[in-house]
Amino acid sequence: MIAVPLPRQDGGWRLMAFAEARECGRDGRQTCDPGLAPDGAPKGLAFRYSDWGPNATTTTGWTPALGTAPTMLIRDGNGSCCLNLGAVVYDAVKDVVHLHFVVGLHSKSGEQVLLSSRDYGATWQKSQTYGKQLETAGLYIDGAPAFAPGPGLGVQLMAPTKARHRMLVCGQGKGRMSSVCIASDDHAASWVSAGAA
Repeated sequence: MIAVPLPRQDGGWRLMAFAEARECGRDGRQTCDPGLAPDGAPKGLAFRYSDWGPNATTTTGWTPALGTAPTMLIRDGNGSCCLNLGAVVYDAVKDVVHLHFVVGLHSKSGEQVLLSSRDYGATWQKSQTYGKQLETAGLYIDGAPAFAPGPGLGVQLMAPTKARHRMLVCGQGKGRMSSVCIASDDHAASWVSAGAA
């Protein structure tokens, strides 16, 4: 699980929690303990959040509530093996959350995915160019994704240097690349390989 505390514009905070979740029901409406779901069962990225602070609508509990199904940001389906948890990086300058992950890491039909939220997770938009940028950066091998972001958090550099506001996300590579980072200097509009970590 990745938990990310974010300062909100109203002075409060939002804790965003992301986790890989196996689904017991093939219809995707039930989640369960991973020990109860077969390893081949569909998997997705589950998401919940909790607000606190001066203007929070609720200061306890989670949305969706614990004991109910979480929001599933994406499902890998039965035939697209290997969704990874990914990495989250917060752009404090633009107040945007970016979630990086890959669906089908071991497949030529695999896809690098970047979801971004400008409203603390209420809605998410998928980048249409992210996968192609990583392919151009050499992070595909034989047409399949060769970079699995995370698991964990990315960072945004804030020191007053030439690289100020650069975002970095590291993860696992395949083949010759055991650990790789990607970088963006334009608030996630484009990403390039930052080399081995």
